[in-house]
Amino acid sequence: EEAYIEVPDKYVFYPAQFWKHKNHVNLLKAIQILAESLSDIHLVLVGSERNNGREIKKYIRDNGLESHVTILGFVSDENITYLYRHAVGLIMPSYFGPTNIPPLEAMALGCPVAVSNKYAMPEQVGRAGLLFHPDSPEEMADCIKRLWTDDKLRERMRKDGYQRSKMWTKEKFEKKLYKIIDTI
Repeated sequence: EEAYIEVPDKYVFYPAQFWKHKNHVNLLKAIQILAESLSDIHLVLVGSERNNGREIKKYIRDNGLESHVTILGFVSDENITYLYRHAVGLIMPSYFGPTNIPPLEAMALGCPVAVSNKYAMPEQVGRAGLLFHPDSPEEMADCIKRLWTDDKLRERMRKDGYQRSKMWTKEKFEKKLYKIIDTI
């Protein structure tokens, strides 16, 4: 029995706390660009009020994005799974990790991913994901638009992502993680 959570039928998803380096503002700018041509574009965010949460909410209000963005606050793991499974795609504009768990979770759950072309993310998603520069709301908007409008692309990415996620077995993932920690 799958959890159910109140969201629009069609949305892109970004699960991240509202830290500055998670780059929510550029993502909101991308949604703003898209809202001009895609009236139903919708972004679902999760994350507690802390950190930049207030500023993000203010940005949404000031720019008239209330009908295009839902903030769910803290969400249980079951509901996160539901959100991945039903999303048009995961959009991940953050500048740096610690680790990139969301793209792996998304791919394993058949959710297409569009991620920053920074640090380890491109290597992680391979050709299963779309890449954009995190400083470019335009590039971000372009990736989201492709996910939003191209069913064939999404289907291919779903399959590729699922295959790709199987390569990242727990053992391999932990090795990789320790390597990253050593580097730091």
